[in-house]
Amino acid sequence: MVFDNRPAVLTIIRDITERRFLARRLIETIIQTEEGERSRIARDLHDEIGPLISALKIYMTSFIENDNMEKKNSLAVQMGVIIRDMIDSVKNISNDMSPHILVNFGLHAELQNIIELFSKTITIRLQADIHNIRFPSIVESVFYRIIKELINNTIKHASASGIDIVLRFEEPFLLCSYKDDGIGFDLAEYSSSQVKGMGLTNIKTRLQSLGGHLDIITSRGNGLAVNLSLKTSPDDAGNQ
Repeated sequence: MVFDNRPAVLTIIRDITERRFLARRLIETIIQTEEGERSRIARDLHDEIGPLISALKIYMTSFIENDNMEKKNSLAVQMGVIIRDMIDSVKNISNDMSPHILVNFGLHAELQNIIELFSKTITIRLQADIHNIRFPSIVESVFYRIIKELINNTIKHASASGIDIVLRFEEPFLLCSYKDDGIGFDLAEYSSSQVKGMGLTNIKTRLQSLGGHLDIITSRGNGLAVNLSLKTSPDDAGNQ
């Protein structure tokens, strides 16, 4: 280019430190999430499927070695129950890996499903205006897993009796407000802690990876409030 009638070179310097930091955090979170998922699946297989297989082996051995027809019929019934339990366990593990309701019917339907699953443990109230609106699969997956992780954290740590979730789409933003009436915690203490686990740090990184924003409001004795926002648009393919 020419400047002041002389050849010149325009140099633009950008500070990409923060971008590199977020990219590294995203990669770390993806790796940690994958390892966590592998560990969880291994634990579920060991704790749920393993004992059922062992019990089935015992009953099959007894069935083969037994000549009493009445006893064999009783063993056959018991083996049928075990096989049904195994099928249910495999379905649950598979659904947790890739929720079929989320894939086929969307975020609102899947949230209603997990609320029903948790209903025996805690009261969860959901208000949503998205209903049958579908969003890009990565957006639905991230919001679903964040909300599910928040529910898990509340049940495990908050001693709460109720959760309120408000999910709405105010174009172009998908918004979620999450609140529980639990014991809360010192956010500054948590933020400075060297041992944060996969909880809120993982949630924040997941959302930031898509350009979203997260606010956390909490203090000891005052419950937890989390506000999520992400710029997105309805997925026309998913709405067909």
